Amino acid sequence: MRRALPLRFASAVLMLALTIAAPAAAHRGEPHGDEAAPATEMAMAAPETRSQVPGPPPPAEAAPRRADAMAVARNLHPLSVHFPIALLLVAAFLEVAGIARRRWRADAAVRLLLVTGAAGALVAALLGWVHTGPWLGGDAVMQWHRWMGSAIALVAVALAWHAGRASERRVLLRTALVALALAVAVQGYLGGELSHGPGHLFAA
Repeated sequence: MRRALPLRFASAVLMLALTIAAPAAAHRGEPHGDEAAPATEMAMAAPETRSQVPGPPPPAEAAPRRADAMAVARNLHPLSVHFPIALLLVAAFLEVAGIARRRWRADAAVRLLLVTGAAGALVAALLGWVHTGPWLGGDAVMQWHRWMGSAIALVAVALAWHAGRASERRVLLRTALVALALAVAVQGYLGGELSHGPGHLFAA
């Protein structure tokens, strides 16, 4: 009986040790006490923090562009130049053709082309000034294009007035028309330089 007492005592101590060690082993690696509170607070605050992070801004809706009358007038200059170019070149062609064939006269047609071409040149020159505004700057190409266009319009008006006078001597008119046609061709080239870049005519 006395020999069984130490065995029972040892068994009781062993059971007590296992009882104490089991909870510690079960929660090994987990935060305890004050260490668990920050982790819990961070886990609870994480969704709020993520929701407060600014995301990419929503795409802005493009505001509709409405061109006013002045903007439309500025954009009309490239369109307006084609009519006087064609009319004045055809007038010069008909006048030169009358030199080659003396019996074939087209005075009325030349007069009509000059009147309409001069009116178109005035409109194109006016829209050119509207296109740039009261700006006198620019490089040499811009300066030549600006002032040559104004001069072409004025010379065309003068030739239209001269062609309306009854005169058999048309040497002055023919000479001026040929010079005007050459100026119109140069003016068109300068306009292309401004619109399409330097050397546009021979660009690949």
